[in-house]
Amino acid sequence: MLNFGTTAAKVLVAGAVAFGAVGVGGLSSASAQGSAVDKGAPTFTNAANTATITGGGSQTAFNLVLPGQPNADCPGDTVTGLYNVQTYLTWDNNSNGATVPNLQLDSATTSSYFVASADYANTPPPALALEEPNGAQWGGPSTSEATAPTTGQVINEPNFELASPNGTYYQDYDPNGQADAEANSFDLFPGVWDIGIACVKAGTNGAITNYWNAQIQLTTSTSDPSQFVWTVIPPATTPESPLAIGLPLSALGIAGIGAIVLRRRRRPAVAA
Repeated sequence: MLNFGTTAAKVLVAGAVAFGAVGVGGLSSASAQGSAVDKGAPTFTNAANTATITGGGSQTAFNLVLPGQPNADCPGDTVTGLYNVQTYLTWDNNSNGATVPNLQLDSATTSSYFVASADYANTPPPALALEEPNGAQWGGPSTSEATAPTTGQVINEPNFELASPNGTYYQDYDPNGQADAEANSFDLFPGVWDIGIACVKAGTNGAITNYWNAQIQLTTSTSDPSQFVWTVIPPATTPESPLAIGLPLSALGIAGIGAIVLRRRRRPAVAA
């Protein structure tokens, strides 16, 4: 048994405490950006939801698989908590992953339109709701989807297409860029776009509580029916801080030194 009055034992205990404090802290998750919580980037899968995809054409059907599904959820459910599920596709002028500023409510409405705040030269238009292959909006401003009862889980997500022949955005792409698109009332144009699913709290002017955001690159393609293709931009990863790695290792080194000193102190004296 250690004598906690010895110098070696004190060093050993100090090293263990340092390791525990730093090691646990190094595993903590990132804090929420702003008032809405970033729940991570969804994964794009094919229409059958059997394989991950990294892009497609304007009429490529895809799913958005949320991290943790089937347990990806809103803070509450629709019936008792008044939480609804909405989808969005909005231009990211900054192309820096700063998603919360791009997902603000249009204060001029009460229908929970998302806007690309400060990205457009003129009045920011509502962000686009995602559409199913049949052209129907899913999770649009006037078609918010209900969560699962009690759990608040995001459920019943369909396949999506960016420009279904039956939808609003078919042949709505302007290859000349944002300024020309805005001037000529086109919705889509080349560049980086934020795409995802968000939980919205009813009764608070559509305040976003949490969201799952990905980014895609729209690129002109003359062979595509709507003149564009899209590519998933891999989410940025934050490298672990050198301190988060170095300090636990240092603590282990201190603990090892303490153990060595302790063994030396216990070594029996050699008879003369």
